[in-house]
Parts: sequence; structure tokens; C-alpha cells
Amino acid sequence: METLIEKWRDKVGEVVIGATSEEGGTRKRKIKVGGETGIPFIKGEDKMPNPPVIAMEVWDIKPEDWPDILKKDIGEVIGSPVDWAKKCEQEFGAEIICLRLLSTHPDYLNSSPKEAGKTLEKILKAVSL
Repeated sequence: METLIEKWRDKVGEVVIGATSEEGGTRKRKIKVGGETGIPFIKGEDKMPNPPVIAMEVWDIKPEDWPDILKKDIGEVIGSPVDWAKKCEQEFGAEIICLRLLSTHPDYLNSSPKEAGKTLEKILKAVSL
């Protein structure tokens, strides 16, 4: 039986995340994602120039409505975005942190952008991602 290979005209855009100190940034390394010209992980499809990365989400406030099984795996650090980000990097092997600034939402804490910026700065100093 012949394998049907679908050809795509376009490609997924590539994005570089982070900048090293040589580039004026503060990250340990930069990550490039995207660039695919076919469906990923299907043998015979087009190129997948950048390998997949592990990204983990960190919230700036404790998620109250999460299932206990998720809260259990994150543990006591779930109430501290800085410690949560460190755990993602050191224990879970994350390569990218997605910071969810839920505290700025008016239905939650309605924090100011300045407060959110302080949280971001603390996380950037604590991890190399």
C-alpha cells in the first residue's frame, strides 16, 4: 500500500524566544520553534527543522479550581510563581516558561501592570529560561 504524503505550500513561521548575554539578553540560551512544512512526526512528511520543546505554564496566583492531582504534582510551590518556575526548570526539565498573569484580571486580584512586572522580573532573575 502506498503512503499518501500531503504537500503543503506554506510553512509555519519560525519564532526565536529569548536572548543570550551576547545578544543583549539574560537567558542561558535561545529557543527556536516553528518552521514546519508538513505535519509533524509523520514519516515521509516534509521538514521539521526545530525540535519540539517542553513548555510549562506558571500562574502568578494560586489556581484554586484545579484538580487536586495537578496541585499535588506542583506541590507547596504552587503559591509562589518564582519557586514554581524554578521547579519547572530544575525538576520538570522545562525549556520555556509561560507566565500567566491572572492576578491582573479584574475578576481576580485586579493587580496593576507594575505589580505584574515585578513578578516577571523576579522570575527572570530566578531561572535561566
